[in-house]
Amino acid sequence: SKASVEHSEPHIRSAIKPLPGLRIRWLGTFGYEISDAQTTILIDPFISRPKHTELLKPILIDTIAVQRYLFSTIDLDKLAAILVTHCHYDHLEDVPYILAQYPNATNRPLVVGDTNTSRIIHGYQNDSGIDWVDRKVGLEESHIHVLDLDKNNPMVEIGTFGRFSITAFKGQHPSYDYIPWRGPKGAITYKPPYNFWDYKLYNKQSIGYLVETNGLRIYFSDSPFVINPALIGEVDILIQTITTR
Repeated sequence: SKASVEHSEPHIRSAIKPLPGLRIRWLGTFGYEISDAQTTILIDPFISRPKHTELLKPILIDTIAVQRYLFSTIDLDKLAAILVTHCHYDHLEDVPYILAQYPNATNRPLVVGDTNTSRIIHGYQNDSGIDWVDRKVGLEESHIHVLDLDKNNPMVEIGTFGRFSITAFKGQHPSYDYIPWRGPKGAITYKPPYNFWDYKLYNKQSIGYLVETNGLRIYFSDSPFVINPALIGEVDILIQTITTR
């Protein structure tokens, strides 16, 4: 916005040693890129922005927009992981197209998300009738770290990617966005292109991600509810969504 342009950047405590090329870039909605000179991590990369009228029919990935605003600005060879907070279309829709840029499944970035995230992605198979899928390779073999966090298992260490280490934490999706007919949990049996209501919220969850690099701790929470603050611990940067009411 104009206001954000006119105001100076906030003072943020430096890490132990500044990392060359370290940056956090907002992609819109809750989409972020965090990268350094060697490794890139994406959180909820959503570029397509379908209009409300387009949500009345199966929604299509805007491949031109993804190419223009994402692929032209990152090195896909350095993309190590895609972190998905939850399975709604405005967080997950573009992830399959990103994965399809890697014809060899072993070279694809790791995807981290819930059970329904895995179901949506694996639905993009060679016989989908979608040209950018069939022309390259289906996504059945994509490597997805499936999380099913609960009160007995609220935290999972995902791993280290270059100089970034990632830990996932159980979060709660705002209840006002939960509509019973979408289902808190259930099998996704449809084929792409999906309708917006096919992107079912899994078990009312929104996964939070702690990204650490060289002593700097950054927490991404696509929920106004951070339900495990003591477990997460102190962070240097909190990137959090806001509630609408």
